[in-house]
Amino acid sequence: MDHISSYLAAIVQSSDDAIISKNLNARITSWNPAAERIFGYSAAEALGQDIRLIIPPDRHSEEDSIISRIKKGEKVEHFQTVRRRKDGKLIDISITVSPIFDEKGEIIGASKIARDVTEQISKDETLADTKTRLELALTAAGMGDWSWDAETDLVTFNPAAAKIFQIHPRIEITWTELQTLLVPEDAARAAVEVEKALKKRTHYSVQYRMAKEGRTRWISAKGLGQYDEAGAPIGMVGVVQDVTARKEQELILQALSKLAPAIAATLDFQTLLQLVTDEATRLTGAAFGAFFYNAITEDGKAYVLYALSGASRTAFENLGMPRATAIFAPTFRGERTILLDDVTKDPQYGQSGPHFGMPKGHLPVRSYLAVPVISRSGEVIGGLFFGHPKPGMFTKTDATLAEGIAAQAAISIDNARLYEEVVKGKEAAEAASRAKSEFLATMSHEIRTPMNAVVGLGSILAMTEPLTSKQREYISTLQTSADTLLSLINDLLDIAKIEARTVELEELPFSVSEMIQEIISMMNVRVQEKGLRLISSLETSSLQKKLLLGDPTRLKQVITNLCSNAVKFTERGCITIHVSSRPTDNPLTETLEICVQDTGIGIARDKIDNIFEKFMQADSSINRKYGGSGLGLSISKTLIEAMGGHITVKSELGVGSTFCIQLPLKIALVSPQKEPDKAFLEDGPKRPSDGGTRILLVEDHEPNILVAGTFLENIGFSYDVARSGAQAVEMVKKGIYDLVLMDVQMPGMNGLEAASLIRANEKRESKLPVPIIGVTAHAMAGDRERCIGAGMDDYIAKPFKGIELQDKIVRLLNGSF
Repeated sequence: MDHISSYLAAIVQSSDDAIISKNLNARITSWNPAAERIFGYSAAEALGQDIRLIIPPDRHSEEDSIISRIKKGEKVEHFQTVRRRKDGKLIDISITVSPIFDEKGEIIGASKIARDVTEQISKDETLADTKTRLELALTAAGMGDWSWDAETDLVTFNPAAAKIFQIHPRIEITWTELQTLLVPEDAARAAVEVEKALKKRTHYSVQYRMAKEGRTRWISAKGLGQYDEAGAPIGMVGVVQDVTARKEQELILQALSKLAPAIAATLDFQTLLQLVTDEATRLTGAAFGAFFYNAITEDGKAYVLYALSGASRTAFENLGMPRATAIFAPTFRGERTILLDDVTKDPQYGQSGPHFGMPKGHLPVRSYLAVPVISRSGEVIGGLFFGHPKPGMFTKTDATLAEGIAAQAAISIDNARLYEEVVKGKEAAEAASRAKSEFLATMSHEIRTPMNAVVGLGSILAMTEPLTSKQREYISTLQTSADTLLSLINDLLDIAKIEARTVELEELPFSVSEMIQEIISMMNVRVQEKGLRLISSLETSSLQKKLLLGDPTRLKQVITNLCSNAVKFTERGCITIHVSSRPTDNPLTETLEICVQDTGIGIARDKIDNIFEKFMQADSSINRKYGGSGLGLSISKTLIEAMGGHITVKSELGVGSTFCIQLPLKIALVSPQKEPDKAFLEDGPKRPSDGGTRILLVEDHEPNILVAGTFLENIGFSYDVARSGAQAVEMVKKGIYDLVLMDVQMPGMNGLEAASLIRANEKRESKLPVPIIGVTAHAMAGDRERCIGAGMDDYIAKPFKGIELQDKIVRLLNGSF
């Protein structure tokens, strides 16, 4: 760490030294101005006095020793001690004492040069403390430090950096040799960044890959040049960190975010399992994969093959289903993930008859990966199994990815089972409707919880610097996929609210003209990407100035959905939004008509009656080619009817479609309220946190702990974590927290129960109530009321963004800043 100390050290320039002379009887014979300043005695006060005037009593023996050495003609150099000022303050002094000779060469006294080193010692101690803290910080962050000497071209590593580069810390290695350890294209890119930084005399920050023994690792490196007086570079110092795990996590997040929408939208059991098996096989790099359902057959010995990928089912026709052998049993019991480089060399392999190993004609499995699929209730549904003819083909990253897919599959399997029960009509119509709403709400909660991690980590990764263009592309794809999935979840949530009759409509003044312009501006990118045109037409000029009363958010949602469909199903031509109004019998009410016309593929006449039904599209091929859940038009129709209007469609196959909304609305007599000032959200807290504010984060889901914790750190707050409601209650009792971020849905004691207990304890002990923000993934009607009713102060729905969380926290703590 010596080279890091060079960053921190400062040269202390002292003032003039005190020069004092004394005779052999220790009487002061000369006393310069610097001595007056350092010791506080004037020359008149000091001359003729015993030198012990400035020596503390417990140091008098030092003077006797010095006089003894002076009489022998010796010089006392750089002797560090303590002396006393006139005001009694003790100061650290460095002294050099030399004998004084007369013309005959006899010693007649001594000359003392004294320097006040109190400040220097304090700075040295601070430097040492800073160095220690820096070493601890680097160790905690998993970083190592290094330095490069331009003259010798040698690179020096501390043990942590040497471990990252997988070289011995005492082995000398040149900068040129170090570059050969990097992937060539990354080495070239890093060299450019280093040269650029040296020329501009600034720091550089790069990420590069190192490939060794068949494994690629990602290294993050930062460095700063050192220069001579002429400005020429003489070396560099910096730090490195192994970020392989983070990179692998990015890969997992990207894969899961792309797969999640397809899994969530598939409700057919067989289709779902085949999709999961195919995608998991592809993403893990397996030669073949299978999903076995944990359903014991009549003989009580076998499991059922439900989906197979990469191989024909004939591979199992003559072999039968797998039994609870030593290899298979742990997976079907839901115990753990099994990752084997070579299954044939595992001690559990070949322990069961009649084959005692791989049957003749079995798929050639050497690399083996098995992951249990476990439902929310803890039932082991089955297992995902992957194989490859070559050994050592699966990594821990593959296992983590398979576990993520298995978790998503378990949620969707539960949902598919529930949906099948509804479809089969096992319950009466009223009960079926409730079940579907509950199913959708449950699915929303279960998907929003991991989605909070996906959206949050995507935002965090997007703020990470530096990023390559490829990394930005990956993160952009991740965020786009997450937004698409979130849009689907919101659609499902709207259906749940509609069926539960909990849709709340507002009545606010709004401008139709401004709304249409906002929609066009929002849609223009997609329109231009497809080479289309999007235009609007207002039949009456009064609509440009007139304000109407209604729910602008819901109306905008419907029009945007119609425009999105028009763009999706139109390959050439244009989309036109026609807007008109006509009077009604009531002079304070008008009927607003908005038609969205396209030149797209159109709808067959025998399919038009079905397009407003939930989960329905005009043709099954539409879903395969254009995507979509079949929910948008159903939601739009229901919302328009809830507002007192209706929606119609005219279409001709191959020519295009026109969707029209007729909606009676009151004429607004006042201007719309100006939106709140957004500067608060953009600027953050009125005063940034100094680290003194402490948050208790109550969350049982590790990925969401990572996301919320990172957001809190970025805002500037410190935090503790409680992983259950009961633990949160105890921590609030013992600790002093400025705010509690409370997850509502937790096993055991949930967040509502925990908040109620915290409030009861505060009341019993006459404590001021700590602010509590509820966090839930349900986002259903009544959730906010339940949180407030349990004693919470506010509520936020998953997935949330960092700025939303900051806004909530700061608004509650604003009185404390």
